[in-house]
Amino acid sequence: MVNVPPPTTTLENAATMMTNHDPALCRQYFYFSQRRQRIRTCDRPGRDAERDDERGENEDEEENPLGKWPHALSPVFAYLGCTLGLFNISRFAILSTQFGLNFLLQFLLLSFVIGIPLFTLQVCLGQRLAAGAVDMWKISPLFQGVGIALLLAQAFIGIYSIVGVSWMFVYFRDSFITKQDRYRWAEPYPLYRDDIRPTTSGSISNPNTSSFNIRFTDPAVSYNLLETVPDYFNGVVLQRHHLNEPDPGVVTLKFQVAFNLAVVWMIVFVSLSKGLRSYGKVVYVFTLVPVFGTLVLCTKMLGLLPTNASVSLFFPSTVWQEFFTNGRSWVAAMSEVFLTWGLLGSAAMQIAAHHKHKTLYRDTSLVIIVTFLVLLLASFLANTCSNILKYHGYVYTSSSFERISVYSFMKPYNQIFTSDYNTPERLMPHASFLVGERVTKPNADLNYESGYQVLRLATELVPATLAALGAEQVSPFWAVLFYFILILFGIAQQLAIWHCVITGIMAINTKMMKLWETTITFFSCACAYILGLPMATEVRFHCLLQFEKFTNYEENN
Repeated sequence: MVNVPPPTTTLENAATMMTNHDPALCRQYFYFSQRRQRIRTCDRPGRDAERDDERGENEDEEENPLGKWPHALSPVFAYLGCTLGLFNISRFAILSTQFGLNFLLQFLLLSFVIGIPLFTLQVCLGQRLAAGAVDMWKISPLFQGVGIALLLAQAFIGIYSIVGVSWMFVYFRDSFITKQDRYRWAEPYPLYRDDIRPTTSGSISNPNTSSFNIRFTDPAVSYNLLETVPDYFNGVVLQRHHLNEPDPGVVTLKFQVAFNLAVVWMIVFVSLSKGLRSYGKVVYVFTLVPVFGTLVLCTKMLGLLPTNASVSLFFPSTVWQEFFTNGRSWVAAMSEVFLTWGLLGSAAMQIAAHHKHKTLYRDTSLVIIVTFLVLLLASFLANTCSNILKYHGYVYTSSSFERISVYSFMKPYNQIFTSDYNTPERLMPHASFLVGERVTKPNADLNYESGYQVLRLATELVPATLAALGAEQVSPFWAVLFYFILILFGIAQQLAIWHCVITGIMAINTKMMKLWETTITFFSCACAYILGLPMATEVRFHCLLQFEKFTNYEENN
């Protein structure tokens, strides 16, 4: 009887025993040999795939040492931070109330002709060269100064524009009321008014007090919204306590604005502290939530209008005969095209530099569709608010920041207008800036009434509408949602700007500074906060206006 070796017999022993020409041992040897060959064959694809993955990661690091996006859709949402922000949403909505549907069509036309090709070109350059605004000029070192200039421009924009986001925190805080309460911007601000009188029965004596936090919460008394809403913005939000004095004295730092500004910069630091690993995750929250929130909010506000409303009711300022003849509307649309698609091109280029996958067509298509959708919804929201105010007896007009007498933005509907107000705003000179816009009224003294105001949608139109409707008719939840949306949009744009700044700094010596990415992020945010503290004083508006003139094209016609 032949002794068959146990299964544990090694192949080497089986090979040695083959010399005896034992058939059983030969069969077992060939069995183990074939099995071992099959195991090697099955393992080879896995090892090859692992080597390919490691090689791909190494190639990614060589192409862009700053890494790549953690998710495929992360760059898409980051691009939206370049095209959608707190400021251009507010500015676009207000311009649609002044020029009507003509402005929307002109913006759409110019976007397809100029804006979208410009945005696509910037994204293509970033993805093809795998470089941002600073290091892309390695293709021609002669123009390296252009990249540094673009980096400084982005940093300058991020430092002075972020203050608008900090203002929204105050509105967000004061939106948390019950249905029995009154919005704080619907209450008088005693520091600005020598004699506070309700518009219905009842009287309020002259408050001889230095307190800035007096509340008038009697629900039976209705106050003049022409005064309370702008007083709230200037007195409570901006804390311009010396506005009605000819000599403001020593310029002081306002704690509320400075604290909110610090909170915003802390959010920016935490979101960018780990580079693309953290930015690629938080960008989903800062983009998806406000986009869906805008859709829900606008659906609610549009539901307040009659169901059989026509386009003329949604856009009452539309004059079709002036579509080609009104040059001011075309200039405003062209300014918006550049501010939406081209101003943050350096940030878009840097975002594309980290994106390896060739999905440019898909990414840009999604960005274009969502951008148009949000801007269109914002325009519907603004015109709906304007119609609601008109129903309550108010006409929305442009204001100016300088004095109490000129910062009112509403007039009674039945008031006999002066010659200045007989001129439609669509025929007045407009100048669109990054944070705000300027509307120059006829015969206005520009030294005392420049026509410049910031964030008109968030600080004028929507608060006045909510105050006119009251918390009983429209739940305070919608006010909370509105300002939460604006805060998220503002932070998303700031993240896109500051990511470009940080990576631009690290491009000086990428391999060394990559190890210090968190430290560089912290010190850049801290320095930007310190440089932005003048925006937390009473001269902030004068600084803003000068910065706007410096960084943007100003129309002088």
